[in-house]
Amino acid sequence: MTILITGATDGIGLATATELARQGHEVVVHGRNEDKALHACDAIRAAVPNAKLQTAYADFADLSAVARMGHDLVARLPRLDVLVNNAGVYKTEWETSQRLRDDAGSEPPCSLPAHQSVAAAIEEIRRAARGYREFDGACERTHRAR
Repeated sequence: MTILITGATDGIGLATATELARQGHEVVVHGRNEDKALHACDAIRAAVPNAKLQTAYADFADLSAVARMGHDLVARLPRLDVLVNNAGVYKTEWETSQRLRDDAGSEPPCSLPAHQSVAAAIEEIRRAARGYREFDGACERTHRAR
């Protein structure tokens, strides 16, 4: 299976990416920037030398970067079986860039608009594939190609 994990550069995302690579899945490692994604791939390969990895990167506070990442994924991936929406931000005070407020129309919770943009790109990939599963917090949805 090909699995995209957002926020896969550390913590739960990196641990999940490493375990899925160990199980033999192709993992698309998302990070805020290229350096973080490549560093995470190095860490995964240290634990799983034969890991099948790709990278994707976009700062989820910049929705135009998320859109570019989505277009890149559509161009590169013939199929995507699972999307794990793990990216998030923990802050004690809410901070939102003016650009994100302008794009979203209000201050959205965490990285919801970015996850929606990624999901839109994944929908394009889904059209060419048999389907995919999406994990978002405690919710699992299975989407089938029609």
